[in-house]
Amino acid sequence: MKTAARVILGASLCAALPGLALAQPSFMTIAPDVGYDYAVVQDVSRNGRFVLVSLQNSIPRDPLFGYILDLQTGTRTNIADTDFGRDLNALSISSDGTFVVGYLGGGPLANVSACVWTSETGVVDIGGLPGGNVSYATGVSGDGAVVVGTTGANFGDPYQEAWRWTQAEGFTPLGDLGPDTLQFGSAEDVSADGMTVVGTGSIGDIDPDTDDHAYAVIWPNSGAAPTNIGNLPSPISTGGALATAASADGSVVVGFSPGYTAGGVFANRGFRWTPGTGMVDIGPLPARPNGSIYISDCSSDGNTLVGYMIDGGPTTWQSVVWTPSTGVRSLRTILGDAGVSVPANLGLRETFTGGDGRVIAGWAYNNTTQRYVGYVAQLGAVPCVGDFNRDGGVDGADVQAFFEAWEAGLAAGDVNEDGGVDGADVAYFFGFWEAGC
Repeated sequence: MKTAARVILGASLCAALPGLALAQPSFMTIAPDVGYDYAVVQDVSRNGRFVLVSLQNSIPRDPLFGYILDLQTGTRTNIADTDFGRDLNALSISSDGTFVVGYLGGGPLANVSACVWTSETGVVDIGGLPGGNVSYATGVSGDGAVVVGTTGANFGDPYQEAWRWTQAEGFTPLGDLGPDTLQFGSAEDVSADGMTVVGTGSIGDIDPDTDDHAYAVIWPNSGAAPTNIGNLPSPISTGGALATAASADGSVVVGFSPGYTAGGVFANRGFRWTPGTGMVDIGPLPARPNGSIYISDCSSDGNTLVGYMIDGGPTTWQSVVWTPSTGVRSLRTILGDAGVSVPANLGLRETFTGGDGRVIAGWAYNNTTQRYVGYVAQLGAVPCVGDFNRDGGVDGADVQAFFEAWEAGLAAGDVNEDGGVDGADVAYFFGFWEAGC
């Protein structure tokens, strides 16, 4: 996600990187460049190697831009509008870090355009749907071929419409739940295989009355009619659930919804949805049972969910991690159990993860300086791609094991985490195998 909150506030950067790959449990912050006030991480590539950083200012100054930070080498690749000098906010990155999407422009009543970046093309302004003047690209498939986002209007009647974009087909509007007098939905992300778009939809006319209802939705089959996946039980009669991310194959959808705490108090709750289970409340952070949970991302298999908890002001903010075996835990506690401390003055907010759930990164609010910095947490060793059979060596046995999985079309053969087992995985595997990693 890739939640809508990322569109509201930007980012900042720069910190010492611990050598090459982050092999042991660790935590680091990313400070803003000189001349910028904030740095935040907006996404993590599914291969866990790259984080997407956005630089922001509290008042208009230099044009905003972002960059890709390579966690293995410590190098960065800037993403900026070098042609026109417009502000750029990068929001989502492909599985291998070669595609980035986001938006250009901003400010009161200003036009905003969705954009796509590759190292070959640079920043390309792709515009948006014709019904509005504010368009954000919020998600990209694992291979970069499918981009999703939302177009709205910053004046007049409420209007907000989800869309899907490809180079060949251009923009395809994604229908709302309806029946609506006005269109009001959003696309927040797309599964790695490009087939399942997730977000929110509405029924009603968006006037302040009782016939308006908002629900988490999915658009299956890469743009079919939306499927209403509902809301959690809550005192908010009009709903408001938001689907923020999906597993690589789209079989698991995650997000948050208005709900109840165990004591019957209103709070936002994180959810995990599958066709078999429906929408399931993942529960609270045990130490703060009345806190609101906002889930923003998940691992490729949908079994590691990440987000944050709020139970008051910034000093209460905690990044959270959910798995079926552990339930909801704070990232601070998980790292502490591994002997890694997180500075006490940091409140951790928007949170994203790579495909294996080991690299977790996002926004950290410094309660001393009252500024955001990015953060990257490593929960354990990142598996060496070249050591496919995990025997500690990179040799011919790994080639044989890889091709057996690849030819059988097994999930393990999808080494680049883009949702498909194809030729791109062969090139990706041998790139690491030949380098001895």
